[in-house]
Amino acid sequence: MTAHLPSNVRLTMTIFGLLLTIQAQAKPSISGRAWLGVIMHDDGRGGVLAQEVLPGSPARHAGLRNADRILRLGRIAITGPVDLLRVIAAKPVGDRVTLQVERLGRRMTLRVRLGRKPQHAAARPKPDLQGRPR
Repeated sequence: MTAHLPSNVRLTMTIFGLLLTIQAQAKPSISGRAWLGVIMHDDGRGGVLAQEVLPGSPARHAGLRNADRILRLGRIAITGPVDLLRVIAAKPVGDRVTLQVERLGRRMTLRVRLGRKPQHAAARPKPDLQGRPR
């Protein structure tokens, strides 16, 4: 099909095709991003309140409970839902991270292995920027 084209055009098409392939492999799909499995709420008191820890989620397996306040993910301070989402989105599926949380006034550290967002979780309503369900 491309045999009748000049060699420089064929080379350009080949390079462009390789770039598209590399770019497609470098960008994870929405379902391929790391997932914690928490519905968050920003009540303005710092950190992120775990409004609901989803059953079977990495957060639940790590011991996170509803009403825990997530203060840090690794070395990064979490000031709101957007911070937490941004940090998790930058991590690969399977990455092991630590969460510093506050539960009933006591601070503790939980170790979490980030998972892949299951298909059924995508049907949940997405929170607004303050972490409230829409």
